[in-house]
Amino acid sequence: GLLAWRLGENRDPQAQFGRRVQKCITQDHPYTRLPSLWSILRLNFSKAGEIFNESVRNPRDWTFVLVGKLPAKDVLLPMLETYLGSIPNRSEGPNAYALGSSDVQREIAVRQAVKPLEIKFPPKIVREEVHLKMVDPKGSTLVVFPLQLSAVTQAGSVESAEAELREIFRLRLLVRMLET
Repeated sequence: GLLAWRLGENRDPQAQFGRRVQKCITQDHPYTRLPSLWSILRLNFSKAGEIFNESVRNPRDWTFVLVGKLPAKDVLLPMLETYLGSIPNRSEGPNAYALGSSDVQREIAVRQAVKPLEIKFPPKIVREEVHLKMVDPKGSTLVVFPLQLSAVTQAGSVESAEAELREIFRLRLLVRMLET
């Protein structure tokens, strides 16, 4: 399970390299750290299971995000109603899902209170040499730079988002061409 995966990851040189890169890029921000072996051993799996089950017990509270090339809306909606609409909701009384205006306002306030993490990119060059025992020797180098997207002109605009994605893919294609 989780402990075996974590122990195996500690023996994997590529995973160790990836963790070192993550640590450098995020300046070792606590939210980007993996759980330690000690914290996994102390974890109460039954309590964690109860918390998880409580948070997902009511499908009406779920948010589905569909990404990719989706079928037309008139084809997609019947499929969603068939497959997602058949998931039973738990009922805890006659008006279990009737939300009052105070509940809705509280939910909106909670959602607006969520702020993105302020994880800064390192201000100067970070160079580390990592030596690990390996069966077959391997060298890895990673060049990472911050990317500030400037094509967005209007927040929430689909056209602006498309322009931003075009800029990312153009840059990615350029980098790939330079690599070959």
